[in-house]
Amino acid sequence: ALSRKKNRIGPKAIASAIAMIISGFVAFYASFGACMFQMQVISLTIPAFLAVPTTFLIFYLDYQDRKS
Repeated sequence: ALSRKKNRIGPKAIASAIAMIISGFVAFYASFGACMFQMQVISLTIPAFLAVPTTFLIFYLDYQDRKS
C-alpha cells in the first residue's frame, strides 16, 4: 500500500491570495459607492492607482516572510 502524506496548506501559504481577494472586493465596493454618488473620476482612479502598489506590497511581505 502506498502511504500518502496529506499536503495541507496552512494560512501563511495562502495569506497573499486572501489579501488580494479581499482588496479586490474593497476596491470594487469603493468604486461602486463612488459611482452611486456620481464621483466617476475618483471611482476609477483611486482603486486603479492603489491596486498595483498594494499588490507589490503583498508580494514583498510574502517574500520577506518566506525568506526568513
